[in-house]
Amino acid sequence: MTAPFPRDESLKNALAKRVVPHMSRLFLGRAGQAIEPFQRGLRLSPHDPLAFLWLHFLAFAHFLTGEYEESLQPALNAAAKRPDLPSTHCALVCCLVELGRQREAEQAAAEMQRNSSEGQEELGEFVSRFVNPEQREQIRTSLRKAGWQGNW
Repeated sequence: MTAPFPRDESLKNALAKRVVPHMSRLFLGRAGQAIEPFQRGLRLSPHDPLAFLWLHFLAFAHFLTGEYEESLQPALNAAAKRPDLPSTHCALVCCLVELGRQREAEQAAAEMQRNSSEGQEELGEFVSRFVNPEQREQIRTSLRKAGWQGNW
C-alpha cells in the first residue's frame, strides 16, 4: 500500500515550490489567477499534511473574486483542519458574512478569537500581506460585520 502523501523530501519541496507563486498571485491582487492552480494542487495531493494551506488560500481567492458560495467549502475544510490558525477562520467568517449568514459568521468570529491567543496580531499580519488596499479593507469590513474587534 502506498503512503497517502509523498515521503520523498524532494517531492514535498517541489510541491511546496509550486504553491508559493500562486500565493504571490493571491497577495498581489490577482486572486482569480490563483484559483485553478490551488484546485489542481488539492487534486494532485489531497492528503498533503499542508492541504489546509491550499484550502485556505483557495477560499480567499474565491472570496476576493466575489465567488462567496465557492469560498465556503474550502474555508470550512481549512478551519476544521487547523482551528488554531486565525487566518483559516478569517476566510470562513468573510464568506459567511457575504452570504448573509450572519449568525454563523458571528460564531466563527468568536471561535477564531477563542482558538487563538495571538489572534489579532497574527491575523493583522496575515491581512497586511494583501497589497491591494481595497482587498484588505474588504476582509476587514467582513470581519467587523461579524463582530471582530481587531484594531489593525
